[in-house]
Amino acid sequence: MSSSHPYKLGPSPIFGEIARPLLDFEIESEVTGEWVTVEDALADTGADASLLPVHIGRLVSADLRPGPRFTVHGVVPGADLVVHLRTLNFRIGRRKFAAPTLIADSPDVPAILGRHGALDRWRVTYARGRTLRIRK
Repeated sequence: MSSSHPYKLGPSPIFGEIARPLLDFEIESEVTGEWVTVEDALADTGADASLLPVHIGRLVSADLRPGPRFTVHGVVPGADLVVHLRTLNFRIGRRKFAAPTLIADSPDVPAILGRHGALDRWRVTYARGRTLRIRK
């Protein structure tokens, strides 16, 4: 199974406009049991884990208070970010998988699909800054 995802153009304070490897995926909500669409998440093989901002986290996780909490660095330059660790069910097209996911206490972080438990499952290539390809 293989899928291609064209890069999406977006604003950059440095470059004006830039193409990024953004993709849409779904997460199964523990709250409603329905699939919640996450649009324009950064597919980042340099990110250790997947990350969601708090407003998406509240849609898909029943309660953020119990369970493991950590402080991470590097996502928001110069700031510590408090995150809650959850294992969530993802769907990209027909691919379904469970992955450890960090839910930030902040709305000011991008949605990121990272390596551990997610992108590491497949062969991921970035083709000439235009297309993200995901293969077995």
